[in-house]
Amino acid sequence: MGESGGGGCCPPMDLMRSEPMQLVQLIVPMESAHLTVSYLGDLGLVQFKDLNPEKSPFQRTYAAQIKRCGEMARKIRFFKDQMSKAGVLPKDSLENGTHIIDLDDVEVKLGELEAELVEINANNDKLQRSYNELIEYKLVLDKAGEFFSSAHTSATAQQIEIESQQVGEDLLEAPLLQQDKSIDSSKQVKLGFLTGLVPREKSMVFERILFRATRGNVFIRQTVIEEPVIDPNSGEKAEKNVFVVFYSGERAKSKILKICEAFGANRYPFSEDLGKQAQMITEVSGRLTELKTTIDAGLGHRNILLHAIGDKFELWNLKVRKEKAIYHTLNMLSLDVTKKCLVAEGWSPVFASNEIQNALKRAAVDSNSQVGSIFQVLRTKELPPTYFRTNKFTSAIQEIVDAYGVAKYQEANPGVFTIVTFPFLFAVMFGDWGHGICLLLATMYLIVREKKLSSQLNSEKSPFQRTYAAQIKRCGEMARKIRFFKDQMSKAGVLPKDSLENGTDIIDLDDVDVKLGELEAELVEINANNDKLQRSYNELIEYKLVLHKAGEFFSSAHTSSAAQQREIDSQQVGEDLLEAPLLQQDKSIDSSKQVKLGFLTGLVPREKSMVFERILFRATRGNVFIRQTVIEEPVIDPNSGEKAEKNVFVVFYSGERAKSKILKICEAFGANRYPFSEDLGKQAQMISELSGRLSELKTTIDAGLGHRDILLHTIGDKFELWNLKVRKEKAIYHTLNMLSLDVTKKCLVAEGWSPVFASNEIQNALKRAAVDSNSQVGSIFQVLRTKELPPTYFRTNKFTSAIQEIVDAYGVAKYQEANPGVFTIVTFPFLFAVMFGDWGHGICLLLATMYLIVREKKLSSQREIKSQCRECSLTQITRVN
Repeated sequence: MGESGGGGCCPPMDLMRSEPMQLVQLIVPMESAHLTVSYLGDLGLVQFKDLNPEKSPFQRTYAAQIKRCGEMARKIRFFKDQMSKAGVLPKDSLENGTHIIDLDDVEVKLGELEAELVEINANNDKLQRSYNELIEYKLVLDKAGEFFSSAHTSATAQQIEIESQQVGEDLLEAPLLQQDKSIDSSKQVKLGFLTGLVPREKSMVFERILFRATRGNVFIRQTVIEEPVIDPNSGEKAEKNVFVVFYSGERAKSKILKICEAFGANRYPFSEDLGKQAQMITEVSGRLTELKTTIDAGLGHRNILLHAIGDKFELWNLKVRKEKAIYHTLNMLSLDVTKKCLVAEGWSPVFASNEIQNALKRAAVDSNSQVGSIFQVLRTKELPPTYFRTNKFTSAIQEIVDAYGVAKYQEANPGVFTIVTFPFLFAVMFGDWGHGICLLLATMYLIVREKKLSSQLNSEKSPFQRTYAAQIKRCGEMARKIRFFKDQMSKAGVLPKDSLENGTDIIDLDDVDVKLGELEAELVEINANNDKLQRSYNELIEYKLVLHKAGEFFSSAHTSSAAQQREIDSQQVGEDLLEAPLLQQDKSIDSSKQVKLGFLTGLVPREKSMVFERILFRATRGNVFIRQTVIEEPVIDPNSGEKAEKNVFVVFYSGERAKSKILKICEAFGANRYPFSEDLGKQAQMISELSGRLSELKTTIDAGLGHRDILLHTIGDKFELWNLKVRKEKAIYHTLNMLSLDVTKKCLVAEGWSPVFASNEIQNALKRAAVDSNSQVGSIFQVLRTKELPPTYFRTNKFTSAIQEIVDAYGVAKYQEANPGVFTIVTFPFLFAVMFGDWGHGICLLLATMYLIVREKKLSSQREIKSQCRECSLTQITRVN
C-alpha cells in the first residue's frame, strides 16, 4: 500500500486505513528557515518532532522571539477587552495579507496604540472620578443645605420667643442642635461639623461606632439619597446616605476622621453661610457641565481609536498567532555543527513528498537563499502517527471520531462505520418526524446552495493574493485623485464638460496616471498657498476690528480720566490722588506704591465669552479687569475658516504670573490675541498699515483663485473621459481577478452566464481581442452543462426599457418565470392616471411626451455618444459577473 501511494501526487484515498507515512529529514539554511516553516505550515502535511527535548523553553534558540510575540498577543487581548467593553466589533478582515505586513511594523503600531489607549483611559478615569466626586458633592450641598436651612429657621423663631419673654439671664440658642441651653457667654463652646456620604448598608454601624468612640459627645444627622450614585473610588453604583456630624474638640475630630476612612465615607467641605452654599452649588454645577463635555469628547476620541484598531484587529491577531506558531516550531529544530543550518525531522504522508519539496524550493527563492534545503527520507522502526485523508463529506464525521480517540497506524478507521451508525443513533435519540424533517430540509438547502456558499468562502480568503491586486490598487488611487478634483470643482462652481468623445481606448492609462499626479500636486500647492494667504487676510481683518473696538474703549477711558483729574486738582483736598485712567476707579494711593497694569487684547467666540470671563476671574482670584465689546457682523475665524460671532476683549492684569494664566486660558478657549498700544498716534499708524496690507493680500488671493479656476477648467475639459477610463480599467481588473489560472499558468479560465442568442457576438469579440492584442493563440469558447439556476435576462427596446427598469427596482423574476413588465405596460399608465385624475396633468404629460418623441433622434444620438462606452464596458461586465 505504501508503494501505491507514493507513485503520484494525489493517489486514490483509502478511507479504511491511514495513509502511508514516512519519516523525513529537512536541512534548512538559517536565512530561509522562517519562510520554510511558514510554507510547510500552510501546506499542513508535516508533523515535526522535537529534537531538543532536554532544553527548557528559555534555553531554546527563538525564546526571545516567542516572548516578543507573547507581548504583542497581550496587547491584542487588551484591545479585544477594550473593544468588548465599548461595544465595538472587530471588522471581519477579508484580506489574507499576513505575508504582506511586517512583524516589526505591527509591533511598533501596537505599542503606539496601546500607549495612546492607556493614556486616554487614565485621563478618562481621572475625569470620571472627579465628575463622580462633584455629583456626590452636589448631593451633600443639597441635602445638608436643607438641614442647615431648617435649623436656622427654627433657631431664629426660638431666639425671638426667648427675647420676648425676658426671663432670667441671657440664653444662647444653639441653631444647629435645636436645643435650649442656658449657659454663660464666657463658657460658650463653638461646635465643629463634618459632612459627607456613607454607604447605606454601613450607616447604622457607622453611627453606632461614632457614638461609642466619642462617648456620646457627637450629634449625627443622616438623609437618604433616593437614587444610587456612582462611588468615585470603586466606580460602581451604590446606595448612600448624606451625614452631618457635629463635634467639640480636635480629639473628637481626629477620631471621626479615622472612622470615616475605615467605613469608606467620602467627606466634603461645607459652609453654614447660605450665601456661600448657593455660590458653591453654582460653581459645582458649572464644573459638572465642563467635565461632562470633556468626558464626552474623550470617549468620542477613544471610540474612533477603537474603530481604527477594529479594522485591522483580525489581520494583526492572525499575523501574531502565525508568527508565534512558526517560532515554536523553529524551537523544535536543532542546529547543525556549522550553526548555519537547522535540522528538522517529522512525519509526512508519502504522497506529499513532491508538495513538500516544492514548498522548500519556493521558500529558498522567496528568501533569496543561495543554498537550497535538503529533503531526505529516513528509515525507522518507530510507529508512525495516523493520517486519514478526508473529503467534504467525511471530514465532519472524522472530526467527531477523532474527538474520542485516534486509531493507531494502519488500524481500521472507525469513521467509515460511523458514517452509517451516527445518523442512525441520532435518529434513535430524537425519534420523531419533526426533527427529521427539519434536519432533512436544512441538509437539502446546504447541498443546493453548496457551490454559492463555497464560492463566497473562497472569495473571502485571499483577494490580496490575486493576480491583479496591484492594478486595482493603482486604479483606486487614480479614482481618489478624480474624486478630489470633483470636490474641488464643485466648491469652485466649475462644471465638468460633457465629453462627446468615446476615446477611452485611445488614451493610455499610464499617461492618465502621470497627468493626474501632476495636476493633483499643482492643485494641492495652489490650495496650500491660498489657505495661508486667506488665513493671513482673516487675521488682519480681526486685528483691524481689535484696533477699532479697543481704541474706542481706550479713547473714552483717557477722556474720562482727564476730566476726573481736572476735578481733583481743582478741589485740592487731602494728599495727591493718582487716577487709574484705564480702570475708571478712584484710588487714593502713594506714588511710590503705584502699580503698572498690563493688558491683553483679542477676540473670543461669543458663545464662550461668559465662561471665558468667569474662568479668568477664578484663575486670577478676581485680580483682573475685563471689558468686552460685541462685533455686529460675523467674522471668518483664521483657524477654522468658518464664520463665527465674536467679541473683542481687553484684560487688565498685574504681574507675570497672572499674565501666564491668562495666556493659557486664551489658548484653551480659542481666543486669538493681537498686540495693541495705548498711544492714539500709534493706533492710527497701525490701522493705516493694516489697510495697505489687506489691499495687497486681496489682490494676491484673487490672482491665485484665478489661476486655480483656469486649472480646474482645464481638468473639467477631460474630467469625464478620465473618470470613464479609470472606472472601466478598474472594472476590467476586478473581473480578471475573478478568473482562475490554468495548470500551465499561461491562460485564464472564466465561467459566466450569457444569452443563447449572444454566442456569435461573444465569439466575434474574442476573435477581435486576439487580433488587436497580437496574440498567437485564440480564446476558446465552449458551453457547459449545469443544473444551476441561471440568472434572468429580459430583452427590451426603447419603449419597454423604462417600464422594465421600474419593475426590476422591486424585484427580478426568476429564470423562465413570467415577466411582470409586460402587464405593467398597461397597468402602470392606468394607475398613474387614476392617481392624478385631472385634465391639467394629462395635457402636460402629453405635451412633454410629444416633445420627446419629436426630438428623439437628436437626443438619443447625443446620449449614445456619451454613454455607449460606459454602458457597454461597465454594465455588461457586471451582468456577466
